[in-house]
Amino acid sequence: MHQGVYEKLKEVARAKKTTNYTAIGQMVSLDMENPSDRNKISEILDEINHYEHQYNRPMISAVVIRQDINMPGEGFFKCAHNLCKFQGEDNIVFWVHELSRVHNYWQSH
Repeated sequence: MHQGVYEKLKEVARAKKTTNYTAIGQMVSLDMENPSDRNKISEILDEINHYEHQYNRPMISAVVIRQDINMPGEGFFKCAHNLCKFQGEDNIVFWVHELSRVHNYWQSH
């Protein structure tokens, strides 16, 4: 698991904020214009979400959004589905709920 990205996500969550894929990508020298790099950032975030899932915590990557749509990309929802957290309900409703859970959890941890 990429510890630097994980620590950044915790910092953003504790501040009750969001960040974007470009900012996270820059931390690990990835260019979000490059499809291969987008896949790599998705793998990093998925690994972190799986780690969090082991400890029954919310999906911390909910704090990472696409700048153009102000919400996570499809990879977030695919990961949520794979973790049996998302059953195809409305993407926005699911994300807002998960983001709230992330902010609330990390504000006190």
